Amino acid sequence: MVNASIEKAAIDLLARQLPTLTKDQRDRLEKELALLPPTVTVATAMQWEGEIFGTWLKRKLEAEIRQQGNSPSIEKLFAALCLSMGVPCNLDPKPEDRQGQRRAELIKTLSMADIDAQIKQLSDDFNTLSQIASLPIDQRKAKVDAFEKSIEAATQLKDKADLRHCLSSRALPSLGNVISREEQVYIRRQLLEQALRVLREGENSLTPIDGKMVRYQKMAHGFELHLSSSSGDVILKVGTEG
Repeated sequence: MVNASIEKAAIDLLARQLPTLTKDQRDRLEKELALLPPTVTVATAMQWEGEIFGTWLKRKLEAEIRQQGNSPSIEKLFAALCLSMGVPCNLDPKPEDRQGQRRAELIKTLSMADIDAQIKQLSDDFNTLSQIASLPIDQRKAKVDAFEKSIEAATQLKDKADLRHCLSSRALPSLGNVISREEQVYIRRQLLEQALRVLREGENSLTPIDGKMVRYQKMAHGFELHLSSSSGDVILKVGTEG
């Protein structure tokens, strides 16, 4: 998310300066942009994060087992994992807290195998996010919405099956927001390339991006390029309005 914000700011700043550059400077810029290494994708980031998070939780669990001794309390192990992620886990809720009571009863049914399964499920869910993020842009939203809805439903902890996704519901990022940012940065890069081509060949040189037409709008000292996407409208200002 931070990288996306930085890249957006850099592209916007560069776009505003394009009309002030000479033809040779723009040609050199175009060549330099083509040589930039690819950025880390959301799909790759999710894969890395899943591996790191899974390994860290396993080590945390092992440390808690050593600390508790020969007969570790499964409930306390689970609570420790939750607290390590900043999530309170009340094992002794007040009698009037019916939801808390139900959760506490479910937690009492956990075995060590259940906790291991939760850690594995977290890794599997990160891999699912990575696979979704690898899909073509126009196919992601429905998959993201369905996946996040299933994780949200598991937070109710209605039964033991929901407990399997308990760690995932606390640790997984909001993929919809992350993918939207990635899509907008991807489009902004494409618009920057097209802006350079417009300055060289004129507005008729514009080409579709992922099948969607780019709109051109003249400004006082430059122009705007518009594209509507599933993550919202993207506008690149080339030059200044006044």
